[in-house]
Amino acid sequence: MAKKILVIEDSVITGDLLKQRLEERGYETIVSYDGADGLAKIKDEKPDLVILDVRMPGMDGFEVCRLAKADPQTKDIPIIFVTTASQQKDLARGKEVGGDGYITKPYDGKLIITEINKLLK
Repeated sequence: MAKKILVIEDSVITGDLLKQRLEERGYETIVSYDGADGLAKIKDEKPDLVILDVRMPGMDGFEVCRLAKADPQTKDIPIIFVTTASQQKDLARGKEVGGDGYITKPYDGKLIITEINKLLK
């Protein structure tokens, strides 16, 4: 059975590109385009892994991660931040809220697949 990955990304272009790249590698992929909807999909879909943008209107990725990791039903789902937020304070905040990985944009497509494979083992 294919592993299910939820991509939460406010850019439709980036979200669709990630979906295509992941589906080419055999992952079932769901995309959400805002934080609140993404958090609801984490709870409803119970994905095997979440790829999460940080900078989104409304609820940002740090808050989505914090709330998902605080919920006993979703706390063990690995979350990889994929974001332009590349300052040291952003990386520290990602760890602080429970993120399992942090990749900065622009990124190498192979890097994200390596990170996913590492976390899904």
